[in-house]
Amino acid sequence: MIAPLLWLLLSSLGLMQPTAPGVKSWDGKPPIVITRPTEPIAGDIITAVVAKVPRKSLSVAVVAATETYPARRAGGLWQTSFQPKTEGGPLNLSVRFTVGKQRYSAPGGVVFIKPKSTGP
Repeated sequence: MIAPLLWLLLSSLGLMQPTAPGVKSWDGKPPIVITRPTEPIAGDIITAVVAKVPRKSLSVAVVAATETYPARRAGGLWQTSFQPKTEGGPLNLSVRFTVGKQRYSAPGGVVFIKPKSTGP
């Protein structure tokens, strides 16, 4: 019973991303972020694919906790890979993108990083 409530709490925390100076919160529909692996373990390299950013976006980056990872365009999607600096737990993701001369930030969700097992 507590697991669904905990997941809901962690997901809602991902919606409250801080904005950096000069970055506005995006008021439109947020981009969609899909990560692989879907259940990463601490130390794994995560690939994030970002969809549904505004068509006129010039640059896109994924912010994981406090680290920013620039994405590259792959057709209509944007993609980046990174190794999160965490031993496990929830990892807040947000998406930063530039439209014209304005930088925006939008929530990207929360990924739960499983701790590395230390033995059998």
